[in-house]
Amino acid sequence: MQGIIAIIAIIAVFGMPVLIVSLGVVYKLRSEKMKNEIILKFVESGQSIPDTLLAPVHRKLGSGLRPALVWSGIGLGLMGSGPLMWSYGPLGAILVGVGLVCFMIGLGLLLAYWLEKLPAGDGSTEPGLPE
Repeated sequence: MQGIIAIIAIIAVFGMPVLIVSLGVVYKLRSEKMKNEIILKFVESGQSIPDTLLAPVHRKLGSGLRPALVWSGIGLGLMGSGPLMWSYGPLGAILVGVGLVCFMIGLGLLLAYWLEKLPAGDGSTEPGLPE
């Protein structure tokens, strides 16, 4: 019985990320296929294709200031509550470790936000690193 539980646990741990990524890829492929079918119908009927259909989709991936501050705040909170839990055994060390990871994610997002706000340096309005 314990062997079966161990096998199911291993399959679940390593299979879940594969399942999540494959669902994302299937969704992207289906939406791209539907978009291509719509463009084909426009071409077959002799109509002009709208510019909005051909324009690339720009998605903002949450690189603003708010996610950076939220991640940093969660990390600081967990790191601050870790020493309060030292008497409960390894829970305090786990909280400090998880808090440190969250805080570093927040610092990375903050760095990305700062880099996006820098001028390109070549006179264009696109953000980028200075030369």
